[in-house]
Amino acid sequence: MTPTPCPRPTDACPEATRRATDLNPLPARQGHGRGALLGALMAAVLLAACGGGGSEESTSPTPSPSPSPAGACGTMTALTTADLAPFAGSYAIKHFDSGTGTEVGSGNLTLSGSTLTVTPGSGVSGSATSAEVTAVCANTNGSGARIGVVAMMSGDRHMDFFSPAFNGLYASGSDLSNSSSRYVQATTAAGEPAPAPAPAGWGSATVRSTALAADRVVAPNLLPDLDWETTSFGAGRKLSMRRSANPLQGNAGLDSVSVRYVAATGQLLSVAVALVPDPSQPLGTANYAATCGPCTGVTVDTTAGTVTFTDTPLTATILSGSQQPATLSGSYRIPDWRPRAGTTVTAAGLAGCSINSNALSATFGDIGCLAGTYVGTGIDGQACTVTLDSSAQTFRFNDGVKDNTFSLSSGSGFTNLSTFKSAFVQSATLSRAIGSLESISVSAAPSAAVPEVTVVDLSNVQHEGGTLNSVYSQACRIEFDTRTP
Repeated sequence: MTPTPCPRPTDACPEATRRATDLNPLPARQGHGRGALLGALMAAVLLAACGGGGSEESTSPTPSPSPSPAGACGTMTALTTADLAPFAGSYAIKHFDSGTGTEVGSGNLTLSGSTLTVTPGSGVSGSATSAEVTAVCANTNGSGARIGVVAMMSGDRHMDFFSPAFNGLYASGSDLSNSSSRYVQATTAAGEPAPAPAPAGWGSATVRSTALAADRVVAPNLLPDLDWETTSFGAGRKLSMRRSANPLQGNAGLDSVSVRYVAATGQLLSVAVALVPDPSQPLGTANYAATCGPCTGVTVDTTAGTVTFTDTPLTATILSGSQQPATLSGSYRIPDWRPRAGTTVTAAGLAGCSINSNALSATFGDIGCLAGTYVGTGIDGQACTVTLDSSAQTFRFNDGVKDNTFSLSSGSGFTNLSTFKSAFVQSATLSRAIGSLESISVSAAPSAAVPEVTVVDLSNVQHEGGTLNSVYSQACRIEFDTRTP
């Protein structure tokens, strides 16, 4: 699931749109992401508000401010090179394929004076390439407010610089080291270190059965579930790995593999598989559902944090559309939901927190005890941060892929902050002032099976289409355990 690095169509900056029309635009590019599905949805939007370009470090002195060439900025306001100076520095970038939106690797973008340089990282084809900025233009959003500058270069290339980050981007534009088939984007400001690379996912498992037209690989593309539960052997855990047919659609069919085991020892309790109809079969074919029987070939290693299946036999349940047996092979990495470095909210602080329910007009004073920085684990195993800032009255979500900040606003006696409290859970949600489908939320609840553990779920939802189901959701989780400070 890939974030939208550019504005939604209603927010797209008209100046950038006109620039693309007036200045022989680059081919439409897709957003950085995990697949062509989201890229196809984003392609039209990206061209409207994201640039394309590169940068470089130069030893030559900074040129004196000079006016932009007449007409170089199209309908945008022409600026002097002095307006580019605040954006000087080195940016950690990622390269993306213009045809698919697929990330192809990392690199570096440097702006020094009026010289831009793009340097591909190891494993990315191309060498350091420089270009001189020929014009500097004002970039604005749909309301006409300045959001940064556009650095124009020869060959119909350009690079957008934003300050502060615009939809999570600090820079976006042409990949100078590759003339036509790539573009670059930076989600960190100049001088900031690049985010640590995410682990290589959660693994996968393959179901093989004559009930299926082909082997089904369940490689998670949603946040894994690792829930506490009560068993006759003590506290247990249920791990569920899920692959959605369409991660952008809330009610899309999905495949899942779940494992139940004793938390303290790793003793296996059960394995279950549920698969949506095989894509090659007609619509309406019943799901395939099975459990392990006997439960052999399964190893739960709580020390290494892995679950391994070796030709584990599966028996179809009575609810399955087919009664054919199956086997399960592969391995998964068990999520570690403990707080990551950088977390400023403590288990004791959460335990003593009490907010009031206020669905319509909550204030930031109502969530004072929830304020702080939560650093947990995201969809791909990467760090995920949500910050509740009572002074600025903002929620910020950042998982290295999506970086969004929502500010509190009010009108007609209502606010876009809502809170909820029950005997089991308390939560706070800040929604986008315009377009309520978009929100950042934090929810904290003690585990029923292990009262010493408080589970905190963090999420960022963004509207991606014209229906209630067309939403993009990033999520992460933390578990605060008072037994392990």
